[in-house]
Amino acid sequence: MTQQSTLGPKAPKDPEKQRKKAYLMLDAAVESMPRPDGKFAEIIYLEGRVPAKLKVICPEMPDEICRDLSISQEFRKMVYAIGVTVTANEEQFRGETVHFRLDHYGKTNKYESGTRIAADGLCDGSEIKIMMSGIPENPDDDILGTIYFMFDHSGIGAKASVCFYLNDGYDVPEPVLDPPVDFEGDAYRNLIAQSLMSEGTGEFKARLQEKLARIKKGEDLTLAFIGGSITQGAGAKPQVSMSYAAKTYEGLKNEFNDPALRYVKAGVGGTSSEFGIVRYDRDVTADGKISPDIVVVEYAVNDAGDETGGVCYESLVRKILAAPNRPAVVLLFAVFMSDFNLEDRLRPIGERYGLPMVSIKSAVTAQFYEETPVITKRQFFYDIFHPSNEGHKVMTDSLMNLFKTVAKEDFGDAEQKLAETSAVDVFKGIKCVYGPDFENMIRADRANLPEGFSVEEGSFTAQETVLQMAEWDDREMAEPMFTDNWKKDISEGAEVKPLVLKGTFSKAIVVYLDSAEQSTGKGDIYVDGKFVRTVDPLETGWTHCNTAVAINEEKAGEHEIMVKLHPGDEGKKFTVLGFGLVL
Repeated sequence: MTQQSTLGPKAPKDPEKQRKKAYLMLDAAVESMPRPDGKFAEIIYLEGRVPAKLKVICPEMPDEICRDLSISQEFRKMVYAIGVTVTANEEQFRGETVHFRLDHYGKTNKYESGTRIAADGLCDGSEIKIMMSGIPENPDDDILGTIYFMFDHSGIGAKASVCFYLNDGYDVPEPVLDPPVDFEGDAYRNLIAQSLMSEGTGEFKARLQEKLARIKKGEDLTLAFIGGSITQGAGAKPQVSMSYAAKTYEGLKNEFNDPALRYVKAGVGGTSSEFGIVRYDRDVTADGKISPDIVVVEYAVNDAGDETGGVCYESLVRKILAAPNRPAVVLLFAVFMSDFNLEDRLRPIGERYGLPMVSIKSAVTAQFYEETPVITKRQFFYDIFHPSNEGHKVMTDSLMNLFKTVAKEDFGDAEQKLAETSAVDVFKGIKCVYGPDFENMIRADRANLPEGFSVEEGSFTAQETVLQMAEWDDREMAEPMFTDNWKKDISEGAEVKPLVLKGTFSKAIVVYLDSAEQSTGKGDIYVDGKFVRTVDPLETGWTHCNTAVAINEEKAGEHEIMVKLHPGDEGKKFTVLGFGLVL
């Protein structure tokens, strides 16, 4: 009887030629996040980020290779195949399907005319290999735009790698993996100690002491966070539970054994304190229904978008501090992969008011360049802007270090100090660093118009539903921002009338919607009939809340703000999300 060998096929295929490869992602955390369209996906934006993503995995990657791999036509010349692996963290999900897609943005229509490269595979670590020879060429392709990992249901966490196998003639180095971070060692504890920029002084340190004393007693208090995408949880997987805000809330609750501690998370990606001062009452206090006791303010990497150069940030800090329940404010300074942040602009505010401050830049940046860093850039960052789970842990531990340090001190003095002062004279003797101009700002939109104000909608009668999304508090599903808006829709031939807001106020910020849709036009802002500025929603290139200061006067008076389509764009659409007003 002839027996067939079980060692392999009779005629095995010759091994495929080993090719050089450049990693865009290497064991990066992804998750099946619920999306408003009913899908479950991890979305990774590549526009402007491809070179940095390649460099962080392999710092020796040639600059020219990094640049060219981000450009569609060069990518087509260089790439032989795309390799994708996804390994579910839990064994029960490794038989699940993952739907991978790489979108090129188009020249004609950014989100529609570019090539979409898609393939399905399993979450078991086996490679999905997409041969570029099977992808038709498209002269309208512009740049690498977005990667999607789509799953059939929620609750799947995984590690994902994406590499580009290169054609002959392109020589690139292999990445060298980092050793695991020792989160229990003395070096890590020293790193965290470096983050404590200030425990605060005077009344505003006493506020934090008093709030922590009450948390230790098990009282019902609220911890709140406001900031940009890092506070939203970007880079953390799963975002709802692994963001620095969520982990700090859990850490504080567990450290002081207070199950009654509540949690507010109000981070919105790509937005500065100029937008934060407009939305604070809505997103943090729920229009007065919530009185947060400790508020962490995180805008150090976003406030390049604050056109007031620090006035809005200081106004926001003062607005929080002036609340009747006398909350504590903690300033948190995050950092980008480029080592950029704006703490040099913002730290003087903390120093002037005596606020507790935590600097992640002080903790990690210098050691990135040491021969044996405690944590490398590749480990700390998920992408060029956002921390990974390890980075969010550093931020959590840094905040917890502040809380535990302050909590060790005698609280009796804090209670006595607060008893001797009143909320009325809270800023007595404190000279502003930049100014308090927007401290008393309120929000106005279609559903929330202050008494005595009127709106003439003109051609802005519709309401936009394609809006920037954010995940609030401990909710997993993202929700749209500023739904009660005024939209001027696409039109042809009809007379286009402006949106006009009338009332008595001294200062105003116009909040409008950015977009990547070419059907979106520019808007012109007028105050009392005088042209102030033109805003271009296409400038940022994504669906995003943006702001523009329209008027900033010392005394209130009757004013009229008019928003109209820029000449030549009358047939296009434009959305005013709302206004920030100081009465």
